[in-house]
Amino acid sequence: MNKGICKLQLDGKAFENATEIAEQFNSYFSSIADNLRSGLGNTPSELSKLVNFVEFCKDPDVVFSVPDITNAQVLQIIKGISPHKAVGIDKISARFLRIAAPILAPTIARLIKMFSTGRFPTRWKIANVTLPFKQGTASDLSNYRPISVLPAVSNVIERHMHNSLYAKPICDSYLSSCSISRSE
Repeated sequence: MNKGICKLQLDGKAFENATEIAEQFNSYFSSIADNLRSGLGNTPSELSKLVNFVEFCKDPDVVFSVPDITNAQVLQIIKGISPHKAVGIDKISARFLRIAAPILAPTIARLIKMFSTGRFPTRWKIANVTLPFKQGTASDLSNYRPISVLPAVSNVIERHMHNSLYAKPICDSYLSSCSISRSE
């Protein structure tokens, strides 16, 4: 929670308790997707391209599994994490992770292989959320931008999954044939 938010005025009601303020922010940011979804009219034609792409790439005989990862791949991913990245709930800094990478890489690789069972550590799913103020009225919830900071090790796994999912050559050929482009 942003330490600068001591009071929030919302719909004529004042909130001064940190828990109540956090609940108001949670409610506001949780409702954004529903509000956007209700504002969408008909399905845009571009969405049909995405649906066709997913259907084309999906093989009904293949069950998703976490791809194997090597120690070298773990090291490469860790090297790509900015050492200035904020510290997550596990209190392990990206700088420490980069320094200790040669020692930790084999363990992280083994952990990723264990995820093929479908289990992922709950603590790695928890984010520290900060709410930097953008501009305007401080009591307007839309004038804050939520930033979620996940543990650095979960970023290694996320990057591995991204790299693996985007490495499928058949999907690349489909992307080029239907003029859908990737962007990171």
